[in-house]
Amino acid sequence: MDDLAAHLKELEEKLFDPSVRASREMLTTLLSRDFREIGSSGRLYTFDVIVPSLLAEQRTGTSHGEHFETQRLAEHIALVTYRAIYTDTDGSERRTLRSSIWRLEEDGHWRMLFHQGTVNRLSQSRRAADPQDGLAGLYRRSIFGLSPSTLFIVTPFYG
Repeated sequence: MDDLAAHLKELEEKLFDPSVRASREMLTTLLSRDFREIGSSGRLYTFDVIVPSLLAEQRTGTSHGEHFETQRLAEHIALVTYRAIYTDTDGSERRTLRSSIWRLEEDGHWRMLFHQGTVNRLSQSRRAADPQDGLAGLYRRSIFGLSPSTLFIVTPFYG
């Protein structure tokens, strides 16, 4: 699992690279044709929408990720969660919680199948309150306002 975690972290980090984001060839190597993203605005992006958007992107800052965690969901499916930090040229930061589902495709390459980013508005002191709680706890606190000891059940709604 450590090899897979390191490999998927490397693939995620490639998507921070402006030269990768500006290359149709690289994007099609990293993103599945079945790709879907739910943006922080709530908008759904497909492969055919996101690739041209990334190719036209004019980024001025830099991005990096931290606290990567990988969970294998099935033999050919894995979930990667992490915190991303975008720093603009003026020094301002935008922090997001990120989750991606990766699939090992028939050609033997792992490609991103799904991605979602959620803006993280928690203060630095609240984030640091329980470092043992991990990213799952950070999601729980930021989305639901729950403490690490709170048990909850999420029921999916399909409408």
